[in-house]
Amino acid sequence: MRDHTPSLRAEKILARIKDAFILLDDAWRIVEVNKALTDLAGRPRESLLGVSHWEAFPASRTNKAWSEYHAARDTGQEVHFTEHYIGEGYDYYLEVDAYPTEEAGLAIFFRDVSARIRSELAREQSEQRYALAARVTSNAIWQWDLDTNVLDWGEGFSTVFGYPSSRDAHGGAEWESLIHPDDRSRVVLRLEHVLNGNDGAIQWEDSYRFRRADGSWAAVVDRAYITRDAYGRAVSMFGAMEDVTPRAQLELQLRQAQKMEAVGQLAGGIAHDFNNLLTIITGTLELVRADLSPHHPSAADLAEIAAASERARTLVRQLLTFSRKQVVHPQPVRVGELVQGTQKLLRRVIGEEIAVDLHVQDDGAIVHADPGQL
Repeated sequence: MRDHTPSLRAEKILARIKDAFILLDDAWRIVEVNKALTDLAGRPRESLLGVSHWEAFPASRTNKAWSEYHAARDTGQEVHFTEHYIGEGYDYYLEVDAYPTEEAGLAIFFRDVSARIRSELAREQSEQRYALAARVTSNAIWQWDLDTNVLDWGEGFSTVFGYPSSRDAHGGAEWESLIHPDDRSRVVLRLEHVLNGNDGAIQWEDSYRFRRADGSWAAVVDRAYITRDAYGRAVSMFGAMEDVTPRAQLELQLRQAQKMEAVGQLAGGIAHDFNNLLTIITGTLELVRADLSPHHPSAADLAEIAAASERARTLVRQLLTFSRKQVVHPQPVRVGELVQGTQKLLRRVIGEEIAVDLHVQDDGAIVHADPGQL
């Protein structure tokens, strides 16, 4: 057996190797290791030298290392693989490069890639959960990688808005283009404030109009959670867009109904006040007409005033009906007679400079309605 004890120069070279290094002889015994290897294994150098590799690291017997190391020895070709090493006191994902030596041994380098592999596994699990969530909810689920600007649209964007599920490499610009022009600046500025603010916010929510694939606009509520790195920088968003168009329409109808109710209450109040004034006018008119003979020169004018007062009462009834405070009294009404009855009043109102030419077909047409409503 050769003496593989390294010289001082060799020790310095080994110390400079950043990857963990182990040298095996033709009997699989450990000839040399560097400090990176002892740190990785959590064992002193003296406890490893001269010990069989399979005894020092028994997990290698059951994982990919066994077949790969033997293949390198048998073929004389280098091998490269990644393996999960689990043992007493250690749990690593390692990239392994094994090179056959002239003495029929192996020079093996280990690179710890645990952080990268675990990050990839966590990402895969997150994507699986995202895919499942997108299938079980009626909302449109989305995920936005802010570093790469890749925006994932779940299946909900197809069922809710008519867009195909996709991974868009121009995520931010594409999303902004689908926001209603009147809402776009407000929504984008608010999102930028949340992402770039110093308060480290992890939630975002906004309401806006979003264009469907058919060109129509949907009222949506968009909510998302923000993932930040150790420095507080926003790196990704996971959100759900809810189509609230039916609810928004109902709310609009409710607001309109409330406005109409307020107008009705105002109209009812005005009608009552006007009716009180009209009662005084008509009462005084009746007293004046009672003191005059039917042939008095003013009798015709007083008759017109009485007719106008009756029209005013009709207007009051209409206002009260609008305000839902007047009961409608439908009855048989001759439409022709009702229209002709308005002719004299209409001529007085519009003046002599406008001619009124009224043609009524006297066919005795009768409708069942409240005369005041007509």
